[in-house]
Amino acid sequence: MGKMTAKAYAIKHRISLFEAIKRARKGEVQSITVTEDGKEKLYIIDSDEGNQADVKKSVAAKRPLSVSEEIAQLRREIEALKARVQFLENERQ
Repeated sequence: MGKMTAKAYAIKHRISLFEAIKRARKGEVQSITVTEDGKEKLYIIDSDEGNQADVKKSVAAKRPLSVSEEIAQLRREIEALKARVQFLENERQ
């Protein structure tokens, strides 16, 4: 169990820096914010026991999609957004 920067945590667990910061903000990992030289720094308290399994699951869940799967997913998202826009326009009137 040790304290490390978000960048060091991201490198150690092979995730993006954004993903490391997001996990800290959501509370998925323990973190502390320290003010050093007038700037706030985020430190993540790393416990190696359970985090490795969570990281492997999140990486496996983000497998790359084939082009046709991605197009189908984007079309579903577009339809959902069109429905939401239509609902909001009807709500305004």
